[in-house]
Amino acid sequence: MRIHLIVHRFPPEGMGGTELYTLHLAHGLQAAGHEVAVLTHAEGEGATVTLHKETYEGVPVKRLTFAADAGGDLMREEYDNRRVAAAVRRLWQEERPDLVHVTHFGHLSTSVVEVAAAMGIPWVATLTDFWAICPNGRLLRSDGSLCRGPDRLGACVHCLTHMGPRGAGYARLAAAAPDWAWSLAARAARWPLLRAAPQARWLSDLADRAAVIHERLLSARAILTPGAHARAMLVANGYPADLIVHAPHGIREPEALRRSGPPAEGPILRLGYLGPLTRAKGAHLPLEALSALGPDVPVSLTYRGGLPAAAAMDAYARALLEGVAASDRAHHEGPYRQDELCEVLHALDVLIVPSLWYENTPTVIYEAIAAGVPVIASDLGGMRELVETLRGGWLFPRGDATALAEVIRALALNCGRVHRVAEGLAPVPTFAAHLERVRALYADIVGAPS
Repeated sequence: MRIHLIVHRFPPEGMGGTELYTLHLAHGLQAAGHEVAVLTHAEGEGATVTLHKETYEGVPVKRLTFAADAGGDLMREEYDNRRVAAAVRRLWQEERPDLVHVTHFGHLSTSVVEVAAAMGIPWVATLTDFWAICPNGRLLRSDGSLCRGPDRLGACVHCLTHMGPRGAGYARLAAAAPDWAWSLAARAARWPLLRAAPQARWLSDLADRAAVIHERLLSARAILTPGAHARAMLVANGYPADLIVHAPHGIREPEALRRSGPPAEGPILRLGYLGPLTRAKGAHLPLEALSALGPDVPVSLTYRGGLPAAAAMDAYARALLEGVAASDRAHHEGPYRQDELCEVLHALDVLIVPSLWYENTPTVIYEAIAAGVPVIASDLGGMRELVETLRGGWLFPRGDATALAEVIRALALNCGRVHRVAEGLAPVPTFAAHLERVRALYADIVGAPS
């Protein structure tokens, strides 16, 4: 079977969870005898879309290169890019894949599946975040509150500071304008005389986003979500329940992360945070919790994760690093390679996953539990789901550093609780099982052997 995988970024340009999932999927499908190629975006100059072909770790990669903001309609092209549609149509007229699997619509937009549907190519999608129902992909409003979906245009406008100067300008207005005013403005923006203005087009295109994406995704043969919570959110936002398949990703070779023996018992509870230093990830919460604990609580806190270049580092990350440096119980050890993951996890007694957004199924929770490391996580979305399903540890209210401190205190003063939970962790799902489910789905759709 000839399969094209579509993703917003791909290694080495992008090494996040979705990108690595796509790479592992490509390798697994190749090993099963399928002909696989990855179609992705690469940032270039100008509006013209050019195709560059290369190979990464044995996977053919086709990079559509263009400047994402060169088309003149950044809001519309975020979900409906006609330049990409034309380039993809030319490519598929030549190569004609049997099936298309989208793992993220970013940069290339839903135009790719519009083309697939028009050409009669069956397609499926794996949704690893909430991009389909939220422009920022996290259902997290700019004021830090959670969102359930695009039911309020004003709320969406307020969140789009990342959409360049125009988005930032509208966001400043959103704080003062009521929702009814934004709804009225969006309807007025469709009038021919106003439509010519860039500001009106931007607002009208934002108002159209949810409907356009919803209509196009309904042509999928299946939409896969790694978490039950994500599936519920899609259903709540109008997607048919029978279209959405709950298919946990798991991880490759979880047994390779397993400790060779029981964790070493020491006088200090070793806490860790693995990931980017961003507000949405709640990276500040472990440090705030640590600060609330008296010197009689024997704990240490290690931050591991990459940092942006000094010039690009935002005020949040800079302030967090300064706080870590000022603490005598916290330190930042920088990024780690994937081949160092086992060592990094085995140096911890407990991992903290304090994200402020719903998450989907954080791979780091799978990895920690596979390594025998219990987790303290936000009582929210995919984090709650994994901790409860895998008997993985403890939950605390989202964003509540005081509650997190109390959980830490109870564990630090009774480490036996940590060891008992570590001994009772459930087996972590394997990526191999996920791959078999995906292959069976393909075979059912295309009518060919898996």
